[in-house]
Amino acid sequence: PKFDMGVVLTQVFDCHAQCAWTTTGHSAANVPVYAVGVGAEQFAGWQDNIEIEPKILKAMGIDDKKQ
Repeated sequence: PKFDMGVVLTQVFDCHAQCAWTTTGHSAANVPVYAVGVGAEQFAGWQDNIEIEPKILKAMGIDDKKQ
């Protein structure tokens, strides 16, 4: 029988991480991001998903350039 190694690896990872997904693909849908507290204004408005992580690290006081 033919199988998709990506699907198999995802299932192994999911089992190990104790998580599950509702789909095996991605959508282009916008996802709302909310923040409360100091620095919350950094998360206002539309943003590209790659802009979120550095803002979270900055809010946590972590310099992402060192990693």
